Amino acid sequence: MNSFSKQTHSGFALLLTMIVISVVLAIGLSILNITLKQFTLSATARDSEAAFHVANSGLDCVRYYRVRMEANYLSGTGPSISCAGSTLQSPTTISVGGDVEGYLYQFQIDAPEGPSCAEVSLYIAEATDGDIDQGLTNEGLSRFFCSDENVCTMIFSRGFNRACDDRDSLRTVQREITVTF
Repeated sequence: MNSFSKQTHSGFALLLTMIVISVVLAIGLSILNITLKQFTLSATARDSEAAFHVANSGLDCVRYYRVRMEANYLSGTGPSISCAGSTLQSPTTISVGGDVEGYLYQFQIDAPEGPSCAEVSLYIAEATDGDIDQGLTNEGLSRFFCSDENVCTMIFSRGFNRACDDRDSLRTVQREITVTF
């Protein structure tokens, strides 16, 4: 009877050991999973913040040149500008129609964590013959409105956490700032 009892206890100890190991392993894997998710969220938040600062930099740069060089923009040719160490010779003209002039600037900022891209769309309207209500495509707002006897500006600045030629890669974060005046 003693030997039968001893074998039962030996099997029970092995079963108890396997259960304890399984529970400890499950808890460890759960903590690892939470840690990995937190790491991913932290990296996304960092990239989002970087993209926001690039968008803000692009906005400040184009807004500065817009206020300083109004005559060039209203003549239908956007001036070359220098921003964050990049000189942009001439912007791409955006076809809007009506009395709205559109320009697209793109430049790259070399940051310590890697190059980042800014893409800034600038729309200007001079409403001398009545209100202007123009539709826009692929921008943060669908309409551009300018009341009579005003010169109105809309700037859409998009910042990316990647280089300009790498914006379509996985984990690219884009932030946009829109300003009207």
